Amino acid sequence: MFGRSPHDYYFGTENDPFGYSLAILASNHSNISVDGSCSDVLSKDWSDRCYFVQNNDNCQDVDGFINYVSILYCTFGKSLFPLAIIIYIVWLLVLFIALAVSADDYFCPSIEVISKVLRLSQNIAGVTIMALGNGAPDIFSALAGIGQDRPELVFGELIGAGVFLTTVVAGAVTVTQPFKLMERPFLRDVSFYIFAAFLAFFIFWRQEIRLVDSIGFLALYLIYIAVVLIGRYINTRNRQEIPYFNQEDDEVDNAENQITVPHHPTVTGNPPEIQLVPESPSCTSVKTNFKLFLSALNPIDLEEWKETSWFWRAFQVLKSPVNVLFTLTIPVVDKEKPRENWCQYLGILQCILGPVFSVFAINVAFDAIPGSHVQVWHITLLAGVLLALIVGFTSRSVPPRYHFLFAFAGFIISIVWIYIIANELVSLLKAFGVMFGLSDAILGLTVLAWGNSIGDMIADTSMAKRGSPRAGFSACFGGPLFNLLIGIGLPFTIQILQGGGTAIALVCNKMTLVLSVGLGVSLAFSFLVMPIRKFQATKLYGFILILIYVVFLSVCIVFEFTVMKKGDDTCF
Repeated sequence: MFGRSPHDYYFGTENDPFGYSLAILASNHSNISVDGSCSDVLSKDWSDRCYFVQNNDNCQDVDGFINYVSILYCTFGKSLFPLAIIIYIVWLLVLFIALAVSADDYFCPSIEVISKVLRLSQNIAGVTIMALGNGAPDIFSALAGIGQDRPELVFGELIGAGVFLTTVVAGAVTVTQPFKLMERPFLRDVSFYIFAAFLAFFIFWRQEIRLVDSIGFLALYLIYIAVVLIGRYINTRNRQEIPYFNQEDDEVDNAENQITVPHHPTVTGNPPEIQLVPESPSCTSVKTNFKLFLSALNPIDLEEWKETSWFWRAFQVLKSPVNVLFTLTIPVVDKEKPRENWCQYLGILQCILGPVFSVFAINVAFDAIPGSHVQVWHITLLAGVLLALIVGFTSRSVPPRYHFLFAFAGFIISIVWIYIIANELVSLLKAFGVMFGLSDAILGLTVLAWGNSIGDMIADTSMAKRGSPRAGFSACFGGPLFNLLIGIGLPFTIQILQGGGTAIALVCNKMTLVLSVGLGVSLAFSFLVMPIRKFQATKLYGFILILIYVVFLSVCIVFEFTVMKKGDDTCF
């Protein structure tokens, strides 16, 4: 299902839609070596670079919809290379904005509503729902990586991203909103993560992973969730637990919860007296509903537009197309907005567009249903239309009783959006790495780790800004713990079972050792310092975490260009 990238699924692998025919290129460059890293393209003449990137396996390893390296050297070429850089930088900015908007305006509100519906505390939400949302792209990438027989890449990415999350992202959360940690949940999360990281390193050191190992990772996460739930049960018996966002589901003020509706004069009494009686919300006119629909689609707040600077206006214009796409596909339940952000016509449209978009985004739209010629998108479209009809006949202009279910749908679809945007961002960042001649090891430590974790950083800091730093901070440890345990356990279990139970061989090198030590130092620092600081997560603590990552990254870069260049590719 996720074994092929969107680029391969929709465009195939024989020809790039933006490049040249491989057959034509092969006839002119048959003597050019296409082995090695994709960064080796810089050592080729400009006339040979298109052929190289079209035939090099690493250059064709595309996670997103577009092969940026191929476009760079086959479409733009030498003469338009500066223009390509400018376009790529602008597109990179758009992708970062899209990630920020999808997390802040769509993912986080869904988390809030789901947490209230399930009556979850901030810490429970951080290690379960937020971990699932943040870790979905990493789990999908791990499934694809193991399916392509690249286990070392999966291990390196999971461990490298863990260092980034537990230092830079955790530091950013505390710098954004200092707070006091919950002692037992924090110690529990870090303890489990240290143990899981040790198990991962031990498997690498042993240089093979067996079925019992991969199942053990899955079992360890189940044990972790059980400990979380049991701890919460014991805690609720001892004291009254504070709700997730420390607020009641009070009814929204009538002035905000009611839409403005026309009033018709009625004649009552003797002698006649003219009174204005408001229409029932269930009888709101089509014209009023359509105005609400257009207002919901408008990506720019006209009142803010008049009061903001030109820079903010440019930002609003830049993110407007992204916002419209998100609004059409992702339902949002927001208790802070009038009518909980409900719009009947928009909800009907989202019932169709959201599911259809999702099946195209996860590369299953054109897959046929077994035993028939019916494709997945046909069934999805039909189901969406039926769901839209149900919503149309059972709802009006006020939120229906089942409105909270839209939050669950918005949660899933926002994950899909974050997944495809993150993959596109990774592909683009890899292209920048190729352009600047960075090695695969450095790309994995920097570009891939940053690309796969940027969605986590945006989501977690967004939760801190919304007044829930504990949830964001818990996700900095619960998220990578989820990624490590499920990212190793699930794909390796599937791969080993498909191989008849045979263990999978691994390669342990010195960079793996450096990554493991870096993760261990990060976790040990937080585990030892927080009790001394009485679990006060201050801005100083956040800056120190970020400094740890800077030192770690510097050591890795020096290590790569010194020790690793000697060709000794063993752990010890």
